[in-house]
Amino acid sequence: MTEMKSNKKGTGRGFFSRSLLLIVSFVIALVLWYMGTMQNQTQIARIYSDIPVKFINEDALSDLSLTAQQLKNVKVDAVLKGYFSDMNEINEEELVAVIDLSEQRFPGKYTVTPSVAGCSADISVSRIGNVDIVIEKIIKKQLNIDIEIQGVPADGYYIDKENIHYQKTVDVTCGESISRNIAGAKIVIDATGRKSDFDVNLNIILLDPQGKEADSSRVKLQQYSVSVRVAVAAYAQMGE
Repeated sequence: MTEMKSNKKGTGRGFFSRSLLLIVSFVIALVLWYMGTMQNQTQIARIYSDIPVKFINEDALSDLSLTAQQLKNVKVDAVLKGYFSDMNEINEEELVAVIDLSEQRFPGKYTVTPSVAGCSADISVSRIGNVDIVIEKIIKKQLNIDIEIQGVPADGYYIDKENIHYQKTVDVTCGESISRNIAGAKIVIDATGRKSDFDVNLNIILLDPQGKEADSSRVKLQQYSVSVRVAVAAYAQMGE
């Protein structure tokens, strides 16, 4: 009889221990779930540096005979704010600061605050760097195309410049500030070893006021090359 009471007492203690363990495990799981939920619903802020700026609707400026000065390699820093779970889903390589150029309709200098794309709509911009842009008029002008001869024709021959046939002018279009640095144009003819007339298609090279090659990356040309008919003549022989 004494042994049976002892066994019953041990069984009761085991049941109590298991029950207590289950309760403690449930409480711990509940606390962890609550902490995780609260963490995901806690708003945090992070700094993101060197976000590339994307300019959109530049065609809207062209329709108004306007253009924006140099817009390449512009970057800004930003502080973004959102829930922990949303912030963890941000891929920094997908972040873009967007500036809509259609909002500027007159020449002048503007300080613009970009919007941020590439993240959840639930993410807000707490702070972001401003971008200064200059909107200017588009200038169109006509340039004379000069000829530069390189190389030496065959012995006894020369390039007859007066009889070279080609389109002698080109229309260029660019921003007002760039236009001030575009003063002329030329083509370069390679006459090396020539002893008869020849045809060639040559790229047009833009020149600055000092006669050096100008940056044409933001200049639109009516055409970028010209067809040239080069006249090669022979020197008159002595006694003829």
